Amino acid sequence: MFYTLTLLSLFSVISYCKTCLEITADSEDKYIKELSKDVEFDDKCLKDLMVKQWWQASIELSTFAIQKDQQIDPSFKAEALNTKKKVEKLISLIENQGKINTVSPAFQWAQSPDTVFIEVKFSHRWDYPGCLEVSDPEVSIKEDRITFTGMCSRSNQRIKIALDLELYNKIVPEASTYSMKSGGRLNFTLKKYEVEAWAKPNKGKKLSNATVWWEMRDKYRKEMNALTGEEDDEDYKKPKKTGLEDLMDNPNVVIKDSYVDGKKIDNTKEKQDL
Repeated sequence: MFYTLTLLSLFSVISYCKTCLEITADSEDKYIKELSKDVEFDDKCLKDLMVKQWWQASIELSTFAIQKDQQIDPSFKAEALNTKKKVEKLISLIENQGKINTVSPAFQWAQSPDTVFIEVKFSHRWDYPGCLEVSDPEVSIKEDRITFTGMCSRSNQRIKIALDLELYNKIVPEASTYSMKSGGRLNFTLKKYEVEAWAKPNKGKKLSNATVWWEMRDKYRKEMNALTGEEDDEDYKKPKKTGLEDLMDNPNVVIKDSYVDGKKIDNTKEKQDL
């Protein structure tokens, strides 16, 4: 209630004053006692009170100005709103000082015949910004599970990053490693207990925050295809033809003396050679 009255009152301003400038009280209570309805006003008085954060005195001074139909100076409204934002931020910090949001981090994964690669990002989604650094990191690698916890802060909120991943199959913990990377990343290199292909990185249903690590998958694609018996597609990385290229190769389409992006195209010669 007090804060609301403060903002409403600060929207009025004093046009001219001599006597309010002469008030030299060294405390807010004394200043209020020296005020009266007969005091002449000056906007410098209100500004000085706001700088000192004497909000009750500002209310009293502004109330007298309103009663005398003084015009509002927009600069006081802007300053009051700026103060309001700072106070609300302070209140939010106090209210949330004991709260910690727990986030299950996003990760991408790939595999070779004998290794699983997992890269964790300190964010709830891979395409969202996250924490660049964490404090108090704790990592555990067991034969059927990997875990990680760490603390960070974003937008004045304390966040606990917590990964608890039950693996699709067994690994060899003593032959597995992890490393912290720049940009808020954590990499796991997990040695499989057996040479095999994993359908996914975890047991149970597919996780919504898990994606394919395409760069690593491409690196071991041929090895995995040899393991699973799948044919290695030589056109796997070849760029697809554009619509124009498809038309040029279509035997039922004739293109003669045409231009695309300033380049002449003509497939009649190819048609004659067929």
